[in-house]
Amino acid sequence: MKTSMNFEELKNFCEILSIGIYFYSKDEGIVFANKSFIKMLNTTKENVFGFAFINFLNEKGKAELIKYANLVFDGQINDVPWPMEEDVFVDGTKRYIRIYPQIININNTDYILGFVLDVTEENKLKNLKLKKQVDEDNRIMSLLDRFNNLLTGILGYSSLLSLKEKRNEEKEIIKKIYDTAMEASNIINSIVPKRNSKEYGVKGSFLVADEDSISLSILKDILTKEQYSVIPLEGDNILAETLKNIDKTTGIFVDIYIPKLNTFGYISDILNYRKDIPVILMAHEKELEEVQDIISVHDVYFLQKPIEEENVLNLLKLIERS
Repeated sequence: MKTSMNFEELKNFCEILSIGIYFYSKDEGIVFANKSFIKMLNTTKENVFGFAFINFLNEKGKAELIKYANLVFDGQINDVPWPMEEDVFVDGTKRYIRIYPQIININNTDYILGFVLDVTEENKLKNLKLKKQVDEDNRIMSLLDRFNNLLTGILGYSSLLSLKEKRNEEKEIIKKIYDTAMEASNIINSIVPKRNSKEYGVKGSFLVADEDSISLSILKDILTKEQYSVIPLEGDNILAETLKNIDKTTGIFVDIYIPKLNTFGYISDILNYRKDIPVILMAHEKELEEVQDIISVHDVYFLQKPIEEENVLNLLKLIERS
């Protein structure tokens, strides 16, 4: 919204205010700065007027100020963040100022009217609170990881029990235990995405294409403990998801049989895209003939199911050495 008024009256009014105020034009730079603003920067009018104010800002600040001014003068004020926060060096000490900019029209000329506050102490308090929050988040994430490991163990034992000969009533109870543990595990995984980020010391990431939820859960648990993150590949277009992530991943685990996926063709496509990526083919003993067909053509690793932690760890050592 533009307002027209007498410039001298406006400057006289701004001069007595305790908050910093300046006027900035496209052609002249700073045309007015009140005493509070000059005192905030511990400088003189000569060092503020014109375009000299920009010299008080760091390189990022310069870019942001110029970008902001150009947007304002082009009528795109709604695309500018409000307020703006900049670093300012006063007597060699970094201070933080927050600018609440407006656009105002004086004598048919558009100016940026900046209301400025020193928020250095406010930011110090904010950063202290943030550090405490990060420490607490790390502690909670560690507890959730440990709990998720317990759930993975329950899922594995439930799976083994379900294979034994039992009455229907017992099988139903085992299924309830498994379903409940899986639901809890999914809840945990949905609220701890940060444990798969580099700030938590992750070595790298693996893509996993496997529709067997038990194998996926066990493999994810092992890789996570070894400080690798896991990205499950699901849906009808696994190849597209793979290629989207392939440049930033450590390797790919793929089950030999996934409905609607030609495993041989899938491995061919990803190795053609990136020849150096480790591909780990997973299969049960009864599928070894199909495994041999693929290994005879492609240089891939092999992991036999059911998945055992020792075999995965040995495989990771091979991959890390290579």
